[in-house]
Amino acid sequence: MLFAVPPKFVSRNFKDKIFLQVGTSSALKVHYFGSPRPTAELSFNGRPFPDDKLDISATVVSITLHDIDRSDSGVYTVDLHNVLGRDKIDIEVVVIGKIYQSVR
Repeated sequence: MLFAVPPKFVSRNFKDKIFLQVGTSSALKVHYFGSPRPTAELSFNGRPFPDDKLDISATVVSITLHDIDRSDSGVYTVDLHNVLGRDKIDIEVVVIGKIYQSVR
């Protein structure tokens, strides 16, 4: 038996800011359920964001950022929708400078 359900993010674990370091790469992953498989759209600070940064599998939406710099700081919004409904989640990213160790 197949079930049809609107998309829903499983966890809202992005209540706090996500801190990423300049010059690194990262994949922000969010788990969801929904059937039929939803379509995902990504925006950054309210503007559409390139689709090549977004990957959707059967249960995970992943935002991939490479060679991170300070301009990557902001709010990423993932919007999932299928014929039964939609769900959105905001992920606030703060990019910090490189961390240097003192040499003694």
